[in-house]
Amino acid sequence: MGDGRATAASAAPLTGAAPPPRSRWARFARFAIVGASGMPVDYAVFILVKSLGLVGQWSLGPLDLLHANMVSVAVAIQNNFLWNRVWTFRDRRGNPLAEQWLRFNLASLSTWLLNNLIVGALDGPLSRWLPAIVLGSTVGVYVAKAIAIGVCMAVNYVLSTRVAFR
Repeated sequence: MGDGRATAASAAPLTGAAPPPRSRWARFARFAIVGASGMPVDYAVFILVKSLGLVGQWSLGPLDLLHANMVSVAVAIQNNFLWNRVWTFRDRRGNPLAEQWLRFNLASLSTWLLNNLIVGALDGPLSRWLPAIVLGSTVGVYVAKAIAIGVCMAVNYVLSTRVAFR
């Protein structure tokens, strides 16, 4: 202690960074906050790509929705990786950045696919069994997207703690 070396606990206040979470609930709360920061990124890119018709040249009608969703989720995944590495899992930086990025993106691929399946199902085949006022209109697409984000957050947390930032 008196040898002038800084410990991890004493260095945190000097850098302005929050100390690593002490419990699973604290880590999950940070993960949820990071996910919440990814949600406006996801929605903004989704709305931009969909409204500008940027995917129209590659898709066939109904696939415009899924292509816009794929692009927006991919951008949100990169946002979430950055903030999860810097804040949520900062105490798990033992592996190189590129390795964690690759594992995070591979883990996120499953939730990306799940997200698209949920959006496609809730806006397509399942929409006839759900109230038309919720999922039978343009507003329904955004409700389907919100449901997909919620389900995928839980799956992604498990994959992040066990695969990406182990």
